[in-house]
Amino acid sequence: MAVNTISKEFLNVTLFPKLGQRSVTITWATVPSIADGAFYVYRSMDGVSNWRLLNDTPVYNTFYEDTTIEVKNRTIVPHYRVLCEKDGESYDSAIIGLYNTLTRSQLGIVNRIKMEELRKLRGSNGMPMFLYPQLLGGVPCKFVDRETGDHYGHGCKNTDEDCYGTGLVGGFSKPLLIWGALMGDAMTSGTYAVDGPGETDYGIASFRLLTTVIPQVGDLLVLPDVDGRYLIGEGSITLKFKGVYPVVTEAKATLLQHNHDFYRVPVPVDSTLPHGRY
Repeated sequence: MAVNTISKEFLNVTLFPKLGQRSVTITWATVPSIADGAFYVYRSMDGVSNWRLLNDTPVYNTFYEDTTIEVKNRTIVPHYRVLCEKDGESYDSAIIGLYNTLTRSQLGIVNRIKMEELRKLRGSNGMPMFLYPQLLGGVPCKFVDRETGDHYGHGCKNTDEDCYGTGLVGGFSKPLLIWGALMGDAMTSGTYAVDGPGETDYGIASFRLLTTVIPQVGDLLVLPDVDGRYLIGEGSITLKFKGVYPVVTEAKATLLQHNHDFYRVPVPVDSTLPHGRY
């Protein structure tokens, strides 16, 4: 596939290889006008030819995980590029090599740092969690007015087109299996108004999350062992190696009431799978 001229709408593309896991996380940032577009990720083993489309289904978010990468020769350096389609227009990112962000040696250091962080989490109150990044675009729910948030009945509830009140079918991207922990007893409680009379108790918890994909405001965090569901809020702080590679994020999240629409979001049954997404 021919490479198009780099579009100014792409601000950056960054690669985060995970040594030993045969996976690469590709993240990108764009101008707001195309942020809700459909994104496709391509990979070439030399950055020039034989570009392979990795996702037949578009991504409506700011990241993609390539779990099909396998490089048997250290002289081969895979390259990636991202294509956005919106309103009949196409936008191309720059081509980024696997080690454009960090060197092999630096990635080895990152790997050791993250493994030590994982060891500490496992030795304390850490647990596997699921992070659901919210969709930024996609198929609008025909029962929700996205401008006002008003629902027109509950026609999508418990169907394949359930939007869980977000206004977009599916509501969230596929969950990422990560490790995290509640930070001590850092829970503050209070009340907030709900639809109809009265108020509902809520709690704001502080988490330490081991994840390459940085949680954003509005993302859903699920603790599968207790089915606790939290909404990521503002004020997150991400610690990065060399100011580039995310290692851990300290985030604040609001505990949702059990009658919240987000409790209908399906959760994988087996949370003891290899934790290869952190």
